[in-house]
Amino acid sequence: MFRVRSMLGDAVESNPYRFVSGLAGRSDSGRVLRLLHEGRMAEAREAYRAPLLSRSGALAVQLLRD
Repeated sequence: MFRVRSMLGDAVESNPYRFVSGLAGRSDSGRVLRLLHEGRMAEAREAYRAPLLSRSGALAVQLLRD
């Protein structure tokens, strides 16, 4: 956590560790989902670089990955 907090500064609160409320973020998977939702299939294919968290067994991740 020290490394994360040193990189993100005030974006991370402690006890318990969490991102501050109202923090906006972006992810590759979010971009792919947005492009698919907008019907931009070719761009979504280009943006899809690798399977999402390929070793994760979490149901939500599996559903997004499939």
